[in-house]
Amino acid sequence: MKRSDIFKELSTCQGHYNNHNLVSNDIEINFSHSKIPEEAFKKFDHLTKSLQIIDIFNSFFSDNNHNFTEDRSVNHHQLRSQTATPYTHEMNRLIDFINSDSLSHITDVVQIGIGGSHLGPQTLYDCLEAQLINENQYPHLKGHFISNIDPIEFKYYTSKLNPKTTLFLIASKSGSTLEVNSNFKLLKQWWNTHNLPDAQLKDHCIALTSKHSTLDDSALFFKRFYIDESIGGRFSTTSVIGMCIIGLCFGSNIISEILAGALAMDINAKLPNISENLALVSSWEHIWQRNIKNYSLRAMLAYSYALRSFPAFIQQLTCESNGKSVDKNNERLSYKTAPMIIAGIGTNAQHSFFQLIHQGTDTIPIEFIGIKQSNLAAKTDLEKNAHNLLLANLNAQIKALDEGEYSANNHFLFKGNKPSLSITLKSLTPHSLGQLIAYYENKTMFEGLIWNINSFDQIGVQLAKKLIKEIT
Repeated sequence: MKRSDIFKELSTCQGHYNNHNLVSNDIEINFSHSKIPEEAFKKFDHLTKSLQIIDIFNSFFSDNNHNFTEDRSVNHHQLRSQTATPYTHEMNRLIDFINSDSLSHITDVVQIGIGGSHLGPQTLYDCLEAQLINENQYPHLKGHFISNIDPIEFKYYTSKLNPKTTLFLIASKSGSTLEVNSNFKLLKQWWNTHNLPDAQLKDHCIALTSKHSTLDDSALFFKRFYIDESIGGRFSTTSVIGMCIIGLCFGSNIISEILAGALAMDINAKLPNISENLALVSSWEHIWQRNIKNYSLRAMLAYSYALRSFPAFIQQLTCESNGKSVDKNNERLSYKTAPMIIAGIGTNAQHSFFQLIHQGTDTIPIEFIGIKQSNLAAKTDLEKNAHNLLLANLNAQIKALDEGEYSANNHFLFKGNKPSLSITLKSLTPHSLGQLIAYYENKTMFEGLIWNINSFDQIGVQLAKKLIKEIT
């Protein structure tokens, strides 16, 4: 079935809007304000079966060739499969290291990585640190992230650190990432400015890389933990790339909780019934807004300071995975794929770009993420009230987008009828974070399957990298 024919069929759907709430594990999704007719949801179910989406999705859980342009398997689900895979072996090796006594002198951990080696791990770290600080506790080790090639960022973070008590994680699957290698050189220079011998730097460095990469060098790193080519960077959060700094800073038991949460949503994503499969039905909502309503932008707002890094993580996951214009048959697409994601945090975004959302010339669907239980801010009545105000702001924005407000004066007119989707976590825990990450990974994959594209390469980021060699 041609995708263009699918979108044409869906565009005829009319009638009452769907008002479903779907719940699985700790995640609840409300479609009541997505402005999608009930008839369309019935067709989503039919089209899922016609395209054999679930059958194809299930094939990702064993070795495959879904990243066919790079002749690679897509294996990130195996990271949390709890079976005797090389990934399980590597994670156990990492956990044994975290639980050893070899780091008693370390106070700080710095991860040097970019893209998938930064955004996912940073998101997890921010959330887990917020939990502890709310309880007047602190991570076992303080985590920091250096990603930008701009040396100012490197200086900003390292100026606060004692090299003798700092551990550095150099994260690059290929070992050739320009930003990582540039910052690694700055690290060596910084180390020397403290009059420390070069030989000692090795004892403060861990490589997170693939076997036989340029970083897989025992002369440079006292430990190396491995990831392979079958794990895409933006899908690597539950690999050693994300779990190393999280385990070091928060304890190895947190790794198990995150992986268990991710596994729970992987199981949910296999369900064939669209009324039970959160990632699947959300992917169709995304398709509706992009291909039926032709909205070119989509905003993601996290109404939680702990989740402040999450929208940027999903921006990368969505745009790098599904920013494609060629289908699996190497044919140019006649329809649109991923929209640009506008990332923000509530309530800050309300004082930034929400004027455009409410009264601008473009309709921009919004994806709201909130936390129901105030486990991050519930120590006093004032803190409880502040959290309730945060949720009230989220709900008020949904209501304003939906209903608008009439005025005879056009300057004060809110047209309303603008679509939104709300995703609510019962509470923010390592287990629910694992669920949220896997939910979005699977949602992104379903969108790619519906669009019939390869969601697992990122050839579009390579050209400028090649040109750098000509310019410098």
